[in-house]
Amino acid sequence: MGASAIMTIPQVAPDGVRQTVNAYITPAQTTWNVRSALNVAALNCLADEHAGILPNYKLFLENFDKPLDKANDAVEAEFREKYGDRKTGRAELDSYMTKVYNYFTMPPAKAEFCDAALELSNESVMVAPADLESFSARALTRFEGVFEDFFRSFERYRTNLATWDRLYGTPAGLYPSYQPSTQMAEADTMQADDGVRLLNAPVDAANSEQSGAVTLGTDPVLNVPQSTPDVAVEPSTAATSQGNGVTIVLPETAATSTPEEIQGPPEPDPS
Repeated sequence: MGASAIMTIPQVAPDGVRQTVNAYITPAQTTWNVRSALNVAALNCLADEHAGILPNYKLFLENFDKPLDKANDAVEAEFREKYGDRKTGRAELDSYMTKVYNYFTMPPAKAEFCDAALELSNESVMVAPADLESFSARALTRFEGVFEDFFRSFERYRTNLATWDRLYGTPAGLYPSYQPSTQMAEADTMQADDGVRLLNAPVDAANSEQSGAVTLGTDPVLNVPQSTPDVAVEPSTAATSQGNGVTIVLPETAATSTPEEIQGPPEPDPS
């Protein structure tokens, strides 16, 4: 899906309206936000199948030059009236429009957004200047439908994941489902008996020879000790092969044999 596991999804109000940057805005703001959406599309939708967006957007600016100026003036007046003075209103408008542009550049919805932008930009070249406001209302509804589809899909994913975790448990060593999907090994990771580093498990650093930390700018390889402890094996007197070779008694044999079988009968007391 391409979305962060901790991505914030706008909530749906009791009236059923998703609380996005486009909720409850005026007709002038609607027109200006549609212009912003087409601007984002002209810059970001660069695939061959979306090549028509840029020339369509240029025609959009030319054909609706005066209606767009009127909408911009109305939006500035609305913010000035809402916040009491021109300076504060301008600052709040700039902050709001930054959110609008960021909203329309949401990566997980890019493909569908670009498809909608191509469709609407093709339609816009046939709209009369006097009909810009009504076109903008339809266009913003179409754009919002793209993001609503993504939000609902992501909400279903979270619900299904929570159900899975409840029924089967979160896989050992992983963050809970509501944490980021990408994990970084930290210096206080713990090594299990089989040499596996357990993420997000605190351990006394003094008990570990290797930290498991990853240094930025280097190959992202986690060094996990795989060496087997050296075991000193003494020659056994239980049996000998012909020649000077000796038969080595492995630890498994020693664990299942008696001392007499391993070492042979005791030597006579010389006294």
